[in-house]
Amino acid sequence: MARLLGYDKVNVAGHDIGSMVAFSFAANHPEATLKIALLDVPRPDEMIMEFRMLPEVGKFGDKIDDEHPGYPWWFAFHQVKGLPEQVLQGRFPIYQNFLIDYLIKDPKSISQRDRAIYAAAYSTPDAIRCGDAWYHRRHRHFYQGVTIMNHAAAVISLSKWLDQVGVTPCTAWRWRKKGWLKTVNIAGRQYLTQESIDEFHHRASAGEFAQVHKVPATKGT
Repeated sequence: MARLLGYDKVNVAGHDIGSMVAFSFAANHPEATLKIALLDVPRPDEMIMEFRMLPEVGKFGDKIDDEHPGYPWWFAFHQVKGLPEQVLQGRFPIYQNFLIDYLIKDPKSISQRDRAIYAAAYSTPDAIRCGDAWYHRRHRHFYQGVTIMNHAAAVISLSKWLDQVGVTPCTAWRWRKKGWLKTVNIAGRQYLTQESIDEFHHRASAGEFAQVHKVPATKGT
């Protein structure tokens, strides 16, 4: 789409689950990405499973505010296979406009043209069913996200790790060249994931990198 619009590189912004699309674009097309902004993408934890679907007495309002917290009942609605496309076909603008007015502080910031384009994209049962798929897989994504964040996603800069373990940059360069130490390039700097550090420790402990120590010969001997 960016190329069709005449752009070789673009700034990408993603909000909420749209951040998945933005991140995927930047990860798969770094040569076409200038900057990326991700909004409202908190770290997944068990709290997400405690979202209330039904409001407390007197707490449901026309809009979300300090006195009326949000109740994402549509999360449960879209979990029901086969029902949303039957209910929403031909009526999607009603549903869409309710959510825009309910969730957004300034609904007028979403023009009628933008609303019509979005509604047209979800005007068929197949399109609605496609959107439902995210809700169907939401729990799996949640548990995968928690596992990744807790075990393998933490990163540390290569230079900081070298300071911690007492290894020189020259030695680290040799290890990387041999494929012993796997780093990732983030914005031009080298980083290590916890997964790669664990792999290095495992291979080192198994003696995979062991070599005969050679003592340099001294002059005159």
